[in-house]
Amino acid sequence: MSLTPQPSFRRPAGLVLLSTTFLALSGLLLACGGPTGAAETAAAKDSVSPPPSATAPAAKSAGPLTTARFETQLPEGWEVMADDLDRMGLMTLSQKGTGGAQAVYVKFEGGGGWHGDPMAAIETFATRYDGTPASRKTRNGIDWAHTRYTYNGIAQSLNITAHQGYKVTFTVMGDDYDDNAAVRLIFDQLQLR
Repeated sequence: MSLTPQPSFRRPAGLVLLSTTFLALSGLLLACGGPTGAAETAAAKDSVSPPPSATAPAAKSAGPLTTARFETQLPEGWEVMADDLDRMGLMTLSQKGTGGAQAVYVKFEGGGGWHGDPMAAIETFATRYDGTPASRKTRNGIDWAHTRYTYNGIAQSLNITAHQGYKVTFTVMGDDYDDNAAVRLIFDQLQLR
């Protein structure tokens, strides 16, 4: 009886290198994964403060909402859904129970160096997104360029003003100023800082 040599299986060199690298990195991640004991975890939490954008929102219930960049009133039944003013220049206010379908977005862009024209910005936006003709609105002494449009089947409005080198946008998703008393309250009480 003769033995027939069987073909040997050779792994491609790239696969061996990839597998070895993956195993080495996995071991490193496990070894450096951070504290594992309850005491170490508590100490780590106490020693590291969260970034400013991760801190609690300025207001959790109806009433005055004061931030470093603006002030307004948070209506009854609304909440600060996302406070990312420090990192991204954006704060989202939402009517509770709507899953964000009725929301207001206040955003500061340009890092203090924006010198654009709000009306030109609205005209460009309205043309691109088939919005209503650009118009001017004054709310609480602030002049805004304004358009209404539909995006992903949801009625929205965009309002833009310039303030201290920032392009400030006030976007309403859902019922607008004329149709929603809560949106009117937020917009009418808005003071830029």
